[in-house]
Amino acid sequence: MSLLRDMKLLHSLRTHKKFAGYLLVILFAGYFISVTFFHHTHLVNGVNIVHSHPYKSHSGDIPINHNHSEKGFLLIQFISNFIAIVLLTYSGATIFRNILNLCILNKKRSRILNFCLISSNRPRAPNS
Repeated sequence: MSLLRDMKLLHSLRTHKKFAGYLLVILFAGYFISVTFFHHTHLVNGVNIVHSHPYKSHSGDIPINHNHSEKGFLLIQFISNFIAIVLLTYSGATIFRNILNLCILNKKRSRILNFCLISSNRPRAPNS
């Protein structure tokens, strides 16, 4: 009975992991499309603010000028800063963990293969 339960759990984890992978691909594609096709600038108090989000830029042949409130600009800044901080923190922690594992603890399990800033883990060629 325990083996069957473990197999169901493993299948469930694989299904969730696969779903999460598809979700991340869709999120990345949406972000890429938004940044590529919908970036624009606003001039607010003499400062150019550049950002991107989907919006309707034309109604027929007439361009549409859209505006944001002050709270809207603050929200855009907060989201941008939050994403940048999370990505930098995660990247820094991952790099630190990999360097720690490879160089100091000499563990071979790492996402960065054969990489070390202090020394090389590759065997040396024989002396001539």
